[in-house]
Amino acid sequence: MEEAVNILKQATRKSLVIMDELGRGTSTFDGYSIAHAVLTHLIKQTRSLTLFSTHYHMLLEDFARTERVRLFHMGFKEDDQDDFRVKFIYKFVEGACPNSFGLNVAKMAGLPLSVLNRAKHKSLGFTESMNTRMAVGRARMIDGQNIDNSESS
Repeated sequence: MEEAVNILKQATRKSLVIMDELGRGTSTFDGYSIAHAVLTHLIKQTRSLTLFSTHYHMLLEDFARTERVRLFHMGFKEDDQDDFRVKFIYKFVEGACPNSFGLNVAKMAGLPLSVLNRAKHKSLGFTESMNTRMAVGRARMIDGQNIDNSESS
């Protein structure tokens, strides 16, 4: 957070800002809200060139149609034989990442397959729930802009 404070105080239009996982270590809602507010500030006020890495997939939906924002992710190949194995190809690919890799990391750390399978089941349920909520949010958009992002800061 201290680094974020320094960035917001010192960054200019000519700065290159790189932020990775801002809000990690806080509650999901606090972390997401902090990341959203900082990113909004960097886009609308600082206007610096920014690389912003996040695990908050809701941010992707919020900023996908924001002027001056483009979404990229690290390219990868999934193993057809093993749901929990992925290979990163170290290439930026345009668009939001279609998957999360937390379960892959859990497998590499050694979690038992029975635990991984239960986690996968829960993850699919959360994903389905979030997709439904995001679809409702899209239906509430006004003139193709998210109400929150259309406000001037």
